[in-house]
Amino acid sequence: MKFFLFLTFLFLISHTNLKSTNDDDDYKLCGSEIKCSNKGGICNEFDNNFYCTCTEKFATYPNDNEILCNYERKRQLKAFLLELFLTYGAGHFYVKNYKYAIPKLIVFIFLYCLFILLRLITKAKEENKTANLIICINAIICFIGMVTWQIIDVFKFGYNKYKDGNGIELYPM
Repeated sequence: MKFFLFLTFLFLISHTNLKSTNDDDDYKLCGSEIKCSNKGGICNEFDNNFYCTCTEKFATYPNDNEILCNYERKRQLKAFLLELFLTYGAGHFYVKNYKYAIPKLIVFIFLYCLFILLRLITKAKEENKTANLIICINAIICFIGMVTWQIIDVFKFGYNKYKDGNGIELYPM
């Protein structure tokens, strides 16, 4: 279990998609005052006014930023696959949606550790069949809750219902 958490952490650290907005070579002047990112924006003219249109993979963050189309959107497919195969909120960690990721990670690890501990305690006292039955019923209920939570998250990532931690929609599959 620790190995998978470590791999998840390494994957998330190595696949950060936020691009720096301080590199002057990445941007061009669009009109008189609007700057449009070379990588994520297209400067269009309409009625002698220049407008920056973001490509599908980019958005402007923050909204009041003078450089438009500076933020590379997180990928829905990557978040979906992380959540599907690694669980523990890995998709939420990837999109930097920590208000969902951290509670899910804590609950999953806590429940796994709790049931391992309880099983070790009851294993030492095999004569108490009632305690074993109660622990098994509670484990089944918690397992159903965890699986349901996981399935809901996978479907929400699949239908692109989550936004990243900055409120930007994910780049669709």
